[in-house]
Amino acid sequence: MKKLRVFFVSVIIAVMSFTLTGCGKKENVEQNEVKEPAFAEEQNLVYSNIKEEFEAPLYAFAEDEDKNPITIEGLEFIPHNLKYNFKNWNISEPDENGNVILSYECDTTGEVEFKISEKNTRKWFYSYSYQSIYPFDYYTGDIYRANKVSLSSSNNIMENGIEEKNNEEMKYTDVVWNGKTTKIGVLEKYTFNGWGEKENLGKEGEFYHCKNTFSLTISATISMPKDYDGVLIALYKKGGTKEGFERDYENQQEFIKLQKEANESGEKSERLSELEKEKDTVHKLINTNDESRKDRKVEDYFVFKVTDAFKTENNEG
Repeated sequence: MKKLRVFFVSVIIAVMSFTLTGCGKKENVEQNEVKEPAFAEEQNLVYSNIKEEFEAPLYAFAEDEDKNPITIEGLEFIPHNLKYNFKNWNISEPDENGNVILSYECDTTGEVEFKISEKNTRKWFYSYSYQSIYPFDYYTGDIYRANKVSLSSSNNIMENGIEEKNNEEMKYTDVVWNGKTTKIGVLEKYTFNGWGEKENLGKEGEFYHCKNTFSLTISATISMPKDYDGVLIALYKKGGTKEGFERDYENQQEFIKLQKEANESGEKSERLSELEKEKDTVHKLINTNDESRKDRKVEDYFVFKVTDAFKTENNEG
């Protein structure tokens, strides 16, 4: 067996944060109209301390030399969590348009541990999939569109299909709340920092017991108006799962197949256009009317206030 690639399962589920003061339910006296409530207040979001370490499950699996997931007889993976630590928070000075750049990093570290029968002779590689963090909006609950860029061939961002190299442009979301539109841009870069040395933990009957460690860093930049206080962050507590990985892998394979056909023929199929539209759709963190979000609940997430990252012992914000 050999160490190999990292699969990033990009199901839109996690989240990000800036200043969390938000507006609640207000009444316009002149027009005698009640404005819509903020999503975070309506959902009674509970916030976690962004300065602490957080964990969510990762899903480990085997693959062949062509990066296809495979089943290996006599192989058992031991469950582990991926650890998340935020760091290097910064806010730029406003530019000529009055926008600032919020930037930060999130270090993730984890282990892949397994037992493999000595009878196995097939060549295979171990890898893992996980859930990332995503920015979303305090007022509307919209998960911001983000350009996710892999800086390593070992890291596969599954929602991208065929990845564009050196594409570092932000993707933007128009957040509309109480008649006002705010443009938010997000760029996320994923750097796989590599595996450690594989540890042999001994033999148990006919099974060899092994494990290895790894780390990956997410670097994010968010463009927003200097006075905007609606950016949050969330992490899906259930993390990576076998069902989620298999669903996203199947979707990725279809997407790549259609992309290759379009590149060869010069014509984009109707199905490819549909998939591209779906991938650019803005979803809410929780939405019972959305097929992809209907089963999500508030308690399924760690939610963070970005302002907490800038607090000190002598300055509680």
